[in-house]
Amino acid sequence: MTPEQTEMDNSFKKKLFDHESEPLDNSWATLSASLDSLEQEERTPKKKSNTLIYWSIAASVSLLLSCMAVFWMLGKGEEQVAIIPIQPIEKQKAVSNKIEKSVSIPSNEEFFQKTKHPKNVELAQVERPKPIQKQTSAHKEEFLLPDSSKIYLNRNSQVSYSDNFAQDRVIHIQNGEVFFEVKHLHGQPFVVYANLSKTEVIGTSFMIRSYKDENKDELHVSTGKVAFSSLENPADKIVLTKGLKAEIAESIRTESSPIVDVNFNAWKNEKIVFNNTKLDEVSRTLEKYYAVSLQLNNPEILNCRFTGTFEKSGINEILKILAVSFNLSYDKQEGKYIISGKGCK
Repeated sequence: MTPEQTEMDNSFKKKLFDHESEPLDNSWATLSASLDSLEQEERTPKKKSNTLIYWSIAASVSLLLSCMAVFWMLGKGEEQVAIIPIQPIEKQKAVSNKIEKSVSIPSNEEFFQKTKHPKNVELAQVERPKPIQKQTSAHKEEFLLPDSSKIYLNRNSQVSYSDNFAQDRVIHIQNGEVFFEVKHLHGQPFVVYANLSKTEVIGTSFMIRSYKDENKDELHVSTGKVAFSSLENPADKIVLTKGLKAEIAESIRTESSPIVDVNFNAWKNEKIVFNNTKLDEVSRTLEKYYAVSLQLNNPEILNCRFTGTFEKSGINEILKILAVSFNLSYDKQEGKYIISGKGCK
């Protein structure tokens, strides 16, 4: 080994021992031996092919460059070199698939909820449909719905619907008596939910009576066609046309029948008609229409029959006419009308 090689070998070893890592075994010795061997071969004349000589020189140069690279990396005191074994392509794909499956990717909605993404503000600003309440107390009232349909609420009645009613025509009857005049809109059904029933229409007029304390829903169809079903048993559905009525009560099957009460919507028209009607039925109609209580002291009064029409009349005006017609008297006591007389046989 020449003096220059010896000096370089000592310097290389010193640099290795100054580093935190262990020196590579026979790193410089291997390189020195290769160089000595190459120098000896050059001094000893032998017959070798040019190709073999070139390959030997290339191998030596490659080894020298590798050692110099290690020398340079060891000289960068702060950096750490990680040697990652190269895996076959098939194994790399398997590991990649396993990693992808183990990562849970949240949905867009979950992402916007968990982050401060600008769209989170947009989601918070989306307005949900708001309920609109319509109700009456001592007087009936007419309302125009957003789709141009009309509803008439009797006294002490209440309904609700959403502020997007023009697109979703659904209305709920909380309590009372409501007459509907539905505007026909192609492809947009009109649905009414009451306490016990569901009514589906397209364009027609009808009346629904649904008082909570009565435990039943009544439907009277004036024009058109409707489907009437029970909320408890949706399969119990019937179709009613003009002049038919139906009633839904708990545990009672829905059946239709002709409308015989000509005053079923008298509260809407403000017109009451009696045609040879027994006072028994007259008293029930007046009680329903005026929300009053009538008490007849003599059962024979119920046998009397009355024919007449009252339009926009008060209860006292009607009782006066009945009293004169059948020689009766009446008096109001504790919110109740007491009717007395001989009656009819």
